[in-house]
Amino acid sequence: MEQSNNFPKKVSRQEKKELKKAEKLHKARQFQARETVQKNAKRFVSLFEDRTDKNPQWQFSLMDWEHQAWGWRNISAETWQKIVQKLGHFEQMTWGQIEGGDTGSHLVELADCPNHEVLARLEELKLDDLDMLFSLRLMGRERIFGILDGVVLKLLWYDPYHTVWPTKK
Repeated sequence: MEQSNNFPKKVSRQEKKELKKAEKLHKARQFQARETVQKNAKRFVSLFEDRTDKNPQWQFSLMDWEHQAWGWRNISAETWQKIVQKLGHFEQMTWGQIEGGDTGSHLVELADCPNHEVLARLEELKLDDLDMLFSLRLMGRERIFGILDGVVLKLLWYDPYHTVWPTKK
């Protein structure tokens, strides 16, 4: 009769049990490691999913109400109406159209930021771990700056005069 397992012939029953247990534990750890990698990969993909064919969504919980120049508190009712209408217009577009079209909207790397007040304010808001912000052009010089997370833009600042990220144009 052939031996069906990979154990030597002269191994005690207790040793066989321990070897099997060790083998099962090893396989379980491999499986768990593989599952962790797959979960992390899925989470990574969800954070940076291909959003080009998806419509934008807005989140308002991070809005900076207090900043003197970019805060949301002192905006007139007429300006609020224009902003909401423009956000509604953007909802009819995909992120591919917003980022790739002639909207003037794009990601900006904070390491390249010409305005040092931006980094100081992000530190005050405890958001200094960010690498990028998204600049959403409303009209003319007006921008909304926020944190792009998948298809959701977490609104942060309203910049009516293009001072968050000034350009030389």
